[in-house]
Amino acid sequence: MKIVTGLDLPDLTFAHEDQFTLLRIQPIGNSFVKPEGGVWFSPPGTWLGWCRDEDWGDWERKVEQPVDRRLLADQRFIVIDTFEDLEELLADYELEQNLPPDLEFTLPGLPDFEALARVYDGIYLTEAGQWRTRTTRPSLYGWDIESVLWFGPSEGRS
Repeated sequence: MKIVTGLDLPDLTFAHEDQFTLLRIQPIGNSFVKPEGGVWFSPPGTWLGWCRDEDWGDWERKVEQPVDRRLLADQRFIVIDTFEDLEELLADYELEQNLPPDLEFTLPGLPDFEALARVYDGIYLTEAGQWRTRTTRPSLYGWDIESVLWFGPSEGRS
């Protein structure tokens, strides 16, 4: 897997009504294609542009706040730039679903975000990676844009 540090990431923003604070980061929990917890960043204009174009949520009330990448300097992010990158991630970190046989076809290859968060600090889905994994099986459909999912400060990670 390709790993980069926070200093290798593009310029990022946090788009929200409230100021960014480390206190708002909740622990990572497995869910569907996106985990619960963590915090999401994206390049300037990306998230609010998507929200505006899709008329999603109260995007008019959100403000983009620059992310100081020094905060992420020693953090390790898995890069997903190709479908093969997603397959490689899932080879080591696929969530065991224990689904009924009739549902297994509809939910292939979900990442085990909890296991990932024990080792890495986050995931960087590039613009190219977003398009290359959007309609594949498995897929990251629902991430919608180039983004960084930060699991939170790395105390206790191996």
